Amino acid sequence: MSHSDFIVAIEFGSSKITGIAGRRNSDGSVTVLALEREDATDCIRRGVVYNIDKTAAAVQNIIARLQQGLGSRIKQVYVGMGGQSIRSTTGIIAQDMHKSTKVTQEIVADMMERNRGKDYPDCMILDAIEQEYKVDQQLLVDPVGVNCTRLEGRFLNIIGRRTFHSNIIECMKTANVKIEDIYLAPLALADCVLTETEKRSGCALVDIGAETTTVQVYTRNILRSLVVIPIGAANITKDLCSLNIDERHAEELKRKHGVAIEDLNTIDLERSINLDADRSVKYEEFQRIIEARMKEIIDNVSHHIPAELSGKLMGGYVITGGGAMLKEAKKAFEEILKLDKVRIATTPNINVSGKNSKLKNQECMLCTIIGLLAKGELDCSGGPLNSSNLFGEEEQHTDISQETPTTHNKKGIPTQNTENKTEEKEQTPGTTNDNESEKDDEPRKPSLGKRFMNWMRQAGNNAQEFIGQDE
Repeated sequence: MSHSDFIVAIEFGSSKITGIAGRRNSDGSVTVLALEREDATDCIRRGVVYNIDKTAAAVQNIIARLQQGLGSRIKQVYVGMGGQSIRSTTGIIAQDMHKSTKVTQEIVADMMERNRGKDYPDCMILDAIEQEYKVDQQLLVDPVGVNCTRLEGRFLNIIGRRTFHSNIIECMKTANVKIEDIYLAPLALADCVLTETEKRSGCALVDIGAETTTVQVYTRNILRSLVVIPIGAANITKDLCSLNIDERHAEELKRKHGVAIEDLNTIDLERSINLDADRSVKYEEFQRIIEARMKEIIDNVSHHIPAELSGKLMGGYVITGGGAMLKEAKKAFEEILKLDKVRIATTPNINVSGKNSKLKNQECMLCTIIGLLAKGELDCSGGPLNSSNLFGEEEQHTDISQETPTTHNKKGIPTQNTENKTEEKEQTPGTTNDNESEKDDEPRKPSLGKRFMNWMRQAGNNAQEFIGQDE
């Protein structure tokens, strides 16, 4: 059976690459048509692509299996990006008025554009989120229509290493897979597992992956902080390898016997765990290894909660990811951080259906990729699968890095021709250039992928230099 009219997303996780194909339904639910995974421990470290050729081969395998399951070719995909270099930082743009002036949408958009133009050594702005505006002496979320003599815009800039991002572009190009758009995976996850009440009252979202733990903090429905900590559940497994067992066996024992926290005073001192036919280890020793690393992860999470919000997150902590599946993970957060409200996000807040057997009991591990699927808008199908080519003869030689993305003015994206900048600034909100799309009379926010490809085009001959750089 051949499927048509579907969306495809690829997520570069900290230890796996996941591909999904599905449909967004009119009621907001998602139907999964195909799901595939590839181990990426030998080509991705802490969510960052470091071996382009091996990663490209893994992506090609996923695409081939997805196409086989769909019975249709895939012409483009959405990509989710995370990794250890991503973090948030504050950007402040101030503007003094010559006299009392009413704040307009043009003034606010210009401040965002100036903020996006900030330069960070070796990094690029992946996204910028409005925090609040200081209008003379009062703080407002929306300053438009208010008179003032001084306006100060405060933004949360999410930045990441240019080389890490360019490696994803190069990997997909090598795999001959067309990127329709790139999204920040942590933001897609937050949209998929957090409730509006949690975002509004304030919460911390903790995604414990294999090699990284991502911490996001929300208050008043706005992201206030994002950081990726280079430690995760795989570190627990590696610690257990000190018992002279291989990593695969250590992972099995962790899942079967491991507990995030336990009262060591009540442990049966005679209890032991068999390592193999001839060796065993005291359960107390086994448990101490797990608890020590789990405590380190939780302490790191606490350290990265902004000081001004510590103790004020009424929505509590929401824990997700593979590491959240360790027994008593919720209890560990409650006891170590003295928390009253902790929730394990085991399923997405999107209704997911599908006959794929890989969905069973895997929802917690799939929240990010489902969130990416839900963000997709354009049909990714390329017709019936009747050729060995991934995208058909007509798309075989597509050079992604040379595509001309949509140019959006008002959002601080580098433009190819600097002489057009003044003209773009003078445009009124809601208008677009000839090659822009318009939706609901508002200019569409440029995506991460579109901004980066525009930036690469502007860099010209220098692009190859940073694409080949090491971390």
